[in-house]
Amino acid sequence: MASPEGGDVIGRKEMSKMRKAAIVMALSVALVLSVGTPAAWANTCPILYERCQQAIKQSKANAGVKQQVKKMCEDGIGLHKSGKHKESVEKLSEALGLLEKK
Repeated sequence: MASPEGGDVIGRKEMSKMRKAAIVMALSVALVLSVGTPAAWANTCPILYERCQQAIKQSKANAGVKQQVKKMCEDGIGLHKSGKHKESVEKLSEALGLLEKK
């Protein structure tokens, strides 16, 4: 199909194909990002756990706070081992936050 200016005009069928391709690409990117995020959490848990252990050793907080943080760290690594990485990261981050406040 040609336009009055002499150039090609994309027909409705071609536009429909292009829209479908764009939607498929957007969904593919969303899928890759959603699958990749838990894997990143899985690698983050042990790092946060180690930071917790170091922070407990170096902290000047009282023994009660240190014991609470240690329990939270153990709970966090337990969540990691059971595959609950998001919850693990949240628990470990919360534990580190407690020590930073003290």
